[in-house]
Amino acid sequence: MRNFSCFLLALALVGCSRNETAEDAQPDKQEFVVAENGKGMADPADAGDTDEPKTAEAFIERANKLFKEGDADNAVENYSAAIALKPDAKTFYNRGVARTSRGELDEAVKDYDEALKIDTKNVAAWFNRGYVLHKLGKTAEGIESISKAIEANPKDAVAYLNRGLFYLDIGLGDKAFDDFKKTLELEPEHVEALINRGFCFYTRGDWDDALRDFAKAVQLAPLNATAYGNRGNVYTKLEKYDLALKDLNEAVRLNSRDPQLFVNRGSVFGALDKNKEAAEDFTVAITLAPEFAAAYRNRGHAYHAMADNVKARADFAKALELEPSFVESIPEQYRTAK
Repeated sequence: MRNFSCFLLALALVGCSRNETAEDAQPDKQEFVVAENGKGMADPADAGDTDEPKTAEAFIERANKLFKEGDADNAVENYSAAIALKPDAKTFYNRGVARTSRGELDEAVKDYDEALKIDTKNVAAWFNRGYVLHKLGKTAEGIESISKAIEANPKDAVAYLNRGLFYLDIGLGDKAFDDFKKTLELEPEHVEALINRGFCFYTRGDWDDALRDFAKAVQLAPLNATAYGNRGNVYTKLEKYDLALKDLNEAVRLNSRDPQLFVNRGSVFGALDKNKEAAEDFTVAITLAPEFAAAYRNRGHAYHAMADNVKARADFAKALELEPSFVESIPEQYRTAK
């Protein structure tokens, strides 16, 4: 669509990077479904009430209580005391969860590893270990770990979803698609899986299938800005600009802090020759994300269309500074400084 860049919003791990820079719409992936505290705390063994714990069970009970209250630091200390008295898989797992919440990812992996040495079929430990490995940039190892969780529980829809997102992250779209499809076989109304499968359909150019998945996601989750934004981008691709604008207006209403939504809506305004409105949206995107090269590039096109060559040149220069490789998407007269 002309020279404007727009982006599909894919929901990330329930992420992924949203710094897409292709000139056509690119879907944004859904965030990993797993929460920072993982699949949940293991149940503590029965313990009596005591101010000063003396048994492993009492330390575990206090640690779980502290963690639920948001005190991960003291929770880790109490899990460690319990492990010193009686190491077991659940306590190593719980300490791993607490360490994950503190951002101590390497230590969390070690705890999950200890839990799995004791209990190799601990699905939650395999799952959370995979999540943490991905966060550490070790996505291939994360996939192996999530696969172990799936082997232990083949009906875990969230595990398939997250493995699919890992696959997307390393460019294995076909494998990702298969996992999102499996998630939906297990849970047909899983919104994140619909959005991510729609992402895969979009990247394949299967507009009708993408539209169907995003539309169902909108129906199931009418407050989900990503679902509206992605459906709006499909309509943009199909040049159904009125429908695209309607969806993107709703997406912006639901999430006014996402710069990509403003870039996408601005691109639709540009396609409709509403260049003033387009420039305004790109300006909002730049305010929200000052290093967003596509927003500068698109605003440059809007200013160029309004014959404001001074502002156009400034924006194109900034876009080239941020992304020199996109020189071909800038009009030739603006590619060199004057």
